[in-house]
Amino acid sequence: MPELQKPAAIDSYNAFNAHARIDTSRPSSPTGAPVFFQANGSNGGCGNGGCGHIAIATGQTTWTGEPLLRSTGWAEHTCIFAATLSELEAVGSAGYLGCAVL
Repeated sequence: MPELQKPAAIDSYNAFNAHARIDTSRPSSPTGAPVFFQANGSNGGCGNGGCGHIAIATGQTTWTGEPLLRSTGWAEHTCIFAATLSELEAVGSAGYLGCAVL
């Protein structure tokens, strides 16, 4: 999948978005879908704008319907961890951009 072979997460998001392959509804992340978060100063060294972030949808939700995602290397986490969509947004102050339509 060439869209995921970009140097930064925000570049991958832009590649999917250029082909109208981003679903911005919440929650709608199917199992295995890349889930994109905004680029900002807290998520990477891609200049002042940041690199963005990609998590992977598990296809599971909490009892309230919040999507559960898998992510790595954000804030105090140094390994793969599970978090809700809202938790990932709060950790890096990076808003949800949408998930890729595969």
